[in-house]
Amino acid sequence: MPDLLFEESGYSDVSGECAEVARNNPTTVAVRDFRTPDGPTPRLTRPTGRSSPRV
Repeated sequence: MPDLLFEESGYSDVSGECAEVARNNPTTVAVRDFRTPDGPTPRLTRPTGRSSPRV
């Protein structure tokens, strides 16, 4: 798997609650809490025929 390139999710808010997503893998989307970048990183399988789940 290539290195994950995380960016802020569109669902993050101004109070500091922020999720980051990595969509640079063609078959997987990874999610993490920006406050704990070394913490758990759940990975979601992309559905066939869709470019990316809305996160």
